[in-house]
Amino acid sequence: MMSSAKAYLLAPVFCLALSVSPAVFASGSAVSDLNVQAVIVQPLTLNCNTRSLSFGTVLPGASGGTVRVPTTGAATYGGSTAAGAGAPTAGQCSMTGGGDASYEVHLPASITLSNGSNQTMTVNNLIMSDGSSTGASVYVSALNNGSDVIAIGGDLVVPAGQKAGTYTGVLRVEAMYE
Repeated sequence: MMSSAKAYLLAPVFCLALSVSPAVFASGSAVSDLNVQAVIVQPLTLNCNTRSLSFGTVLPGASGGTVRVPTTGAATYGGSTAAGAGAPTAGQCSMTGGGDASYEVHLPASITLSNGSNQTMTVNNLIMSDGSSTGASVYVSALNNGSDVIAIGGDLVVPAGQKAGTYTGVLRVEAMYE
């Protein structure tokens, strides 16, 4: 008996909804067109095999120190480090992409160089083309007619008594459209 009472109560509501005229629904509706677009951008490419960041040949001295390679200009030597043969150079990466689009480049705070025999040195204070962006920060620029070149420098920390050898490492450079 209870279930038939529920059906009886719902029936008038159902009938009421069917008795509304179509004119009421039509006057409460609206139609409009939405414009849709898509912009396709040439993929951003990054090539950091243009020129390696090189600290050249370094004489560590008795107390060690640093070798600073700026993005432009000559290297400077701090502490008891001195220049040996082989000129230091800033690294260089080339980029291509869409027109004059803005992009950003990310560098880590530091990298480690190793001679393969458990001897290491650290490169920190990484800087990019503007000369003021330092490691773990972002360099923002814009492509010029679809291309750009960025220079990368930094500081090599040379401990006192650093063992002789060739020290290498990899600097991960990330670039993306802004």
